[in-house]
Amino acid sequence: MKANTVRNTVLSLTTLGLLVPAMSALAEEGELWQTQVKMEMPGMPAAMPPQTATVCQPKGRSEEMSIPKDASCKATDFNKSGNKTSFKVACNGKGNSMTGSGEVETLGSDSYRGKMHMIMNSAGQKMEMTQNFTSKRLGKCDYQPPK
Repeated sequence: MKANTVRNTVLSLTTLGLLVPAMSALAEEGELWQTQVKMEMPGMPAAMPPQTATVCQPKGRSEEMSIPKDASCKATDFNKSGNKTSFKVACNGKGNSMTGSGEVETLGSDSYRGKMHMIMNSAGQKMEMTQNFTSKRLGKCDYQPPK
């Protein structure tokens, strides 16, 4: 009986040893980026503090991550000139709409900055917002693609 238990344990550990590298192969090398966004809204009594987020994203997809992507949004009018990319965006959803334009400037392989100006209509009310953002690469990470 003990021989079977030892053999089963060895087989289980061997199988687990083969699976762990296979499971980690599902993760791909990604890039860890930190982005700081400062938002300004006309008519707001006080400036909002900047917001910082750190995100692991697919390798080589830095500044394009700043362009809004959503099922209800469409980015158009891409224009790349040197290290700057400009675009327009329009979003529509459940009684809300947003239009805007933006520009992203690549500052080398490890950083970029940009600005987006948006006008939103929500339940008949119009709001205007400008976002200024900076982003820098912090290093590598294990990127897990969405399932």
